[in-house]
Amino acid sequence: MPIFGTGGAMTIVAHQDDDILFMNPDILHSIEAGVSNTTIYVTAGDSGLDEAYWSAREEGAKAAYLLMAGGGTWVDETITLEINGQTFEIASSYLAENPGIRLYFLRLPDGGGMLEPEEYEQLARLESGDLGNVASIDGANVYARDDLVNVLTELMELHAPTEFRLQVADGGYAGGEHTDHVHATEFALEALAGYSGESYAVTQYVQYQSGTMPANLSDEDAARALEIMQAYAEHDLAVLDETGQLAQVYVDWTGRQYVAEQYTVDTVGEPTDPTDPTEPVDPGTPTDPSAGSMVYSLAGPDAFLFTVDAT
Repeated sequence: MPIFGTGGAMTIVAHQDDDILFMNPDILHSIEAGVSNTTIYVTAGDSGLDEAYWSAREEGAKAAYLLMAGGGTWVDETITLEINGQTFEIASSYLAENPGIRLYFLRLPDGGGMLEPEEYEQLARLESGDLGNVASIDGANVYARDDLVNVLTELMELHAPTEFRLQVADGGYAGGEHTDHVHATEFALEALAGYSGESYAVTQYVQYQSGTMPANLSDEDAARALEIMQAYAEHDLAVLDETGQLAQVYVDWTGRQYVAEQYTVDTVGEPTDPTDPTEPVDPGTPTDPSAGSMVYSLAGPDAFLFTVDAT
């Protein structure tokens, strides 16, 4: 019988480094406080590469959380969900000594990287309805649009979190974002609409744009965030530079944490207490290809231009 930590925080992100790059030290401090932390990685982060690459990224995520938890032993298992007559087999790992720390790997295809054009942005196209279904790259599941929403909602129900951490999905801070970041959050927000939790907080974090914002972490928190990212980087060569060191853009991100939006939802599902970032910046003028959108590219397997509505 699976062990599910309940309450606490649930983080839903697209890729295996999105949480530790952009949501720390919040995740670290939460784990150190003994709060249950459940993280769902929506895509495999494969960048069109083989299993050796995406499975290594999963090991990187586990290494990062192991460090934040202060050690332990990972237990790998498959969680079976029965939803509307369908069965979904979800890869998952939890810490034997601290079962409240659990990771889920849904393994939908990454939206960019070394892909054929027809394979780009499958998560976005599933969300928009352009694709009727998308198979996880491990072959375990096939998701229609509603299936992915329902799986996320079911995982929420299993863990009953009172706090959700998400990536930015719209507005100026979404300009230039990776398509997977945006659409993982769109799916998460839709799943939240079906969640039965009576009261919960939602925080959406600035992602890529935080690298150009002022460093705002204490020296201690910045050092810890960098150490955590380096634990991940031992398993993902794509985040290293030509000297084998963590690429500077990742170092810059670990020195910052910014909130794009924060609010609570009460028992009737009405958002309250909206909060803006404490040090907001002008997201800038859209650069290309049309008004209201921005383009971002990142070297390595994720080298692909994403155009995101920034209005």
